[in-house]
Amino acid sequence: MAERDGQVITRVVPDASIASLIPHITENVTPGSTVSTDEWVSYKRLKKLGYNHGTVNHADEEWARDEHHTNTLEGFWSLVKRAIKGTHVVPQVSR
Repeated sequence: MAERDGQVITRVVPDASIASLIPHITENVTPGSTVSTDEWVSYKRLKKLGYNHGTVNHADEEWARDEHHTNTLEGFWSLVKRAIKGTHVVPQVSR
């Protein structure tokens, strides 16, 4: 989860089910907040839980819709992955 211009919260979850994802959202995001996600089915009940929920459909190559996008969090993970790859470089052995 990423707050735009704010904090990022990460958790290891066993899977991407409703039972695994929704409790983390409700524990860390105030109802009434705007939540932007991709189209994953587990997020569909966020509106019923009191969030201003909007989606983008990555399967249709949609990256932003109105105020909703996932670029903030995707940018965070891109930086994490680059940091890991830069730290764990296997030296090439020349023959």
